[in-house]
Amino acid sequence: MTRLNKFNFGNFFPDIGMKASFFLLIFTILILGAGISACSYQLEGTNPRLPSGANTLAIIPIQNQTFQAGLETRLIRQLRQLLRNNSSVNLSSLQEADLILEIRLKSLNTKQTSVSADGSTVALQLALEGSVTLNDRKSNKELWRERELNARGVLLYEKGETSKGLTGSTIGRGLDEVTNEFAKRIYERIFFSF
Repeated sequence: MTRLNKFNFGNFFPDIGMKASFFLLIFTILILGAGISACSYQLEGTNPRLPSGANTLAIIPIQNQTFQAGLETRLIRQLRQLLRNNSSVNLSSLQEADLILEIRLKSLNTKQTSVSADGSTVALQLALEGSVTLNDRKSNKELWRERELNARGVLLYEKGETSKGLTGSTIGRGLDEVTNEFAKRIYERIFFSF
């Protein structure tokens, strides 16, 4: 009991008692511990490594089997951005890469639904489905295959923005949202679900 008396928050806060002082000390230690552990987790978790000890990755040109032209261009731009933000990943040519990523976009479904009582606000729902395979070029083995990778996006727009309803820029924003979500799912599958 004498050791607790030596470190007494009561010296700093004279209105609190011994028990309150002890709980304040424990609370302070827990908060500091949580802060320190959160910082170290953030620092370690920012650049995950490629699976199987690989250093380089190549992406085969994406096969777009949907009826939406340019979808593969949007996806590769967003996926490359995610990969370039990870300093432990080196994108390289097909001949030099340790791992090869193959992506096939199978379908893009869109649906419009009214979300306001007067029908002026409309939701454009997009669903993108595809398959992704990661191969180890050196061992010539398939590391994993995701046969049905899905991503969904919802874009709200005002029907009054145009007399025709959807415009090219509105659809473009929806396509950017769904391909960005698809790129994030591929990234997570490579680094966190392997």
